[in-house]
Amino acid sequence: MGITSYTFVLAFLPVTLLGWTCLNKKEKYRAADAFLTSASLVFIGSYDYRFVFMVLTAVCINYWSARYMGMIKEMGWRKAVMAFLVLVNLGMLVFLKYCNWFRTLYDSDAVLWKLLVPIGISFYTLEQICFIVDTCKSGSMKYSFREYVLFSAYFPVIVSGPILRHDDFIMQLREKGCRSVSAEKAAEGLTGFCLGMGKKVIIASWLGKIAALGFDDVESAKSLTMILSVLAYTLQLYFDFSGYCDIVEGISSMFGFSLPMNFNSPYKAVSIGDFWKRWHMTLTGFLTKYVYIPLGGSRKGKIRQYANIFIVFLVSGFWHGASLTYVLWGIMHGICMVADKIIGKAWLKLPKAVGKAATFIMVALMWVPFRAESIYDTYMI
Repeated sequence: MGITSYTFVLAFLPVTLLGWTCLNKKEKYRAADAFLTSASLVFIGSYDYRFVFMVLTAVCINYWSARYMGMIKEMGWRKAVMAFLVLVNLGMLVFLKYCNWFRTLYDSDAVLWKLLVPIGISFYTLEQICFIVDTCKSGSMKYSFREYVLFSAYFPVIVSGPILRHDDFIMQLREKGCRSVSAEKAAEGLTGFCLGMGKKVIIASWLGKIAALGFDDVESAKSLTMILSVLAYTLQLYFDFSGYCDIVEGISSMFGFSLPMNFNSPYKAVSIGDFWKRWHMTLTGFLTKYVYIPLGGSRKGKIRQYANIFIVFLVSGFWHGASLTYVLWGIMHGICMVADKIIGKAWLKLPKAVGKAATFIMVALMWVPFRAESIYDTYMI
């Protein structure tokens, strides 16, 4: 049951919204939370019922382990438990999502294992890690199990984000004002939802067909066809991601929640650094706080800073998918971000129109490995 499917739009969403609204109006808040959690698990299970058990198992282990960790007074032991929990979560993500890929890199004829990869595993794993690290730092468990399960399973964002902050979402959940949605806010949410559906279902799908003309036939595609395909794919990603963000923000607004901004006109960026302040902003924020800063950030000299930036984007490439093309995409952005740090001040002296045009072209070219079937196809394009 995809978020743009007829079943979701005409049945699941209206029923869930009606149940949530009615229970909150009667001030049955625990029942409302249980209802929304159940609906979210139904949504997850619509892809494969086994996903529900896998997600709930991860949530239970993380919550009760973090609760135990929060009771440890000695910081050294608490950090050791935190590191273990983070490694368990990362290990499960790597095993399920990347194990077969690693095996094919070693042996192209390897028989692939039949692994079950839950939807949204890349997103909810980062949310769980964020929760574990923050609980270690605070030294206490701030949430009930009921609140934490709803945060972890919340259906609009489970597939493709944005990456939720546990404190932000659960604090909203505790505010009665968020549970009473005004007609104005509901109308605003519905407008955003409809706008997003138009972007994603109509415009992005149409652009995807144009992009396929070149990317699906790299060997024989002419130069002009390839240029049009790259441009079409660049715009397809824009409308697909922008549309998705509008959809989930609209749905959440109808439920009374505000989501973190995840998309802010990225193709208006005047530099690569500016682009990453506008594109997938919650992922950028996570990688900055939980990878870049722990590595040392900019505190240990320029060379170390450049290395840290490169590592962050290499991690981003791996996170996006199990393919060397995603790794190449991460490497390319890492190199450009390092260059942005070195020549950023001089670059910003360019006329804004020149900076925007040059940045757009670079981003479009770096989308090529993101769409290409292989490194060879990327080279041929």
